[in-house]
Amino acid sequence: MRIIWVLVIWGMFVGGLTFYMQQRDTAAMVQPAAIHLEKAAGRYILSLTTTFTAEPDPFALMVDGESPAALVVRLGAHTIISKTGGIIAGEPVRVELTDGLKVGANELFIQASPPLQTTNGAQAVRVQLYKDEQVLKEQTYWAAPGENIAQSFRFAIEAEQEQDGHDH
Repeated sequence: MRIIWVLVIWGMFVGGLTFYMQQRDTAAMVQPAAIHLEKAAGRYILSLTTTFTAEPDPFALMVDGESPAALVVRLGAHTIISKTGGIIAGEPVRVELTDGLKVGANELFIQASPPLQTTNGAQAVRVQLYKDEQVLKEQTYWAAPGENIAQSFRFAIEAEQEQDGHDH
């Protein structure tokens, strides 16, 4: 009787595995639906102002021979800013966002590295996003003494309203 139970359990296991392998192959054949993202219209400028003179993090992990940056801004996998120096306290760093913004929710990853000597007070980065020279969103990110600033700056872009030219 034990032999029969072993064969039944073994048959269920092999049968289940065979069924799974067949279903996995058919699921891989399904084509994903095309995603249409509407590109944001207008001129977008990002402005970053630090309360510290940023410098590269000496403890940062070096990947693919890249030197660590003092200030990094990313939009998805696209690096918008990567500066190793020249970030002076109180002076805004401005960059025009030309690619990657879409209508709807967007997110920028911002990372800044204060110098090691400034461990006596909190540090901040003020982030401002302008659309056609008007402030769309602004936010300030703070870090405790001795910590780097690494935050996500989330914002939404509305679809442009078409004007029909009629005054009512």
